[in-house]
Amino acid sequence: ILCGFSVEGGAHATGGTHCSRSEDGGRTWTPQGVILEGISQPVISNHLRLSRTASGTIIAYGQRDYREMKEQRYQTIRCEAVVCRSEDEGKTWSEPQIIPTQIPGPYEISNPIVVTHDGQAQVVVSGTRRVRGYELKTGAVIWEAGGLPGNIVASPVGADGMVFAAGSYEKQTLLAIRLTGAKGELTGTQQIAWQKNRSTPYVPSPLLYDGWLYYLRHYQGVLSRVNAKTGDEPSGPFRLGSVFNIYSSPVAAAGRIYVTDRNGKTLVMSNDAEPKALTLNKLDDRFSASAALVGDAIFLRGEKFLYCIGEKD
Repeated sequence: ILCGFSVEGGAHATGGTHCSRSEDGGRTWTPQGVILEGISQPVISNHLRLSRTASGTIIAYGQRDYREMKEQRYQTIRCEAVVCRSEDEGKTWSEPQIIPTQIPGPYEISNPIVVTHDGQAQVVVSGTRRVRGYELKTGAVIWEAGGLPGNIVASPVGADGMVFAAGSYEKQTLLAIRLTGAKGELTGTQQIAWQKNRSTPYVPSPLLYDGWLYYLRHYQGVLSRVNAKTGDEPSGPFRLGSVFNIYSSPVAAAGRIYVTDRNGKTLVMSNDAEPKALTLNKLDDRFSASAALVGDAIFLRGEKFLYCIGEKD
């Protein structure tokens, strides 16, 4: 397991991004390398996630924020999407490659994702008012589509030739985009397979699982379940009861959906046409980060501790 994390002040101060490796399922960790150093002049923070390409290259990709102190707090004045690469299992990393955007002035972007379609790796980024797909090697824009709100947090998701981008701030939008034939400006074209304009997510990203797209309304305890190909919603939305105020993204495994709120509660649901609550678990901590699934274990990063939930050997 390779884990990237913020150091020297955290993600919302002047933190850099380092990584560590575990060879025993997360029980012990050893430092592996520095992805991006922390910078205090100017103030820069990094929000990076890790992935591995088909060729074995490890990439760290995400958002880098430039901040200034205004009214006694740091405020973001500029964001950019960056990609770093490692060819030696995370020991050394390339200089960050900036993925260009075409929005002048301050703007918000999500953490990017990397999808592969027809043998081409693309970096997909939701940003202020638009979502774009970039060629991974060169940063060239492949396609773009308008319609998103201004303040973007949720990351896009993609699989099976589709990408889904959503936001909920001054307006609510969810776009389902076909990647086959996607070139240039897609707004208003048949490349937009379907679109939603209500109950869309703000902070938590959607979940694409077993042909269905799950997403929460804003960051509230209301869950929608729609057919990923058609956008049809046979039933729902579903209220999640005592689970609410949700920043982490839902995750899924073994036919179950997991939703963790900021108050330490994790609701486990079935992946049915009408999801059923299977159990509700509670930890004495607060959670904003999404759960990570590794093998038969669930990792939860709270404000106080990092938890590994699974069977003991």
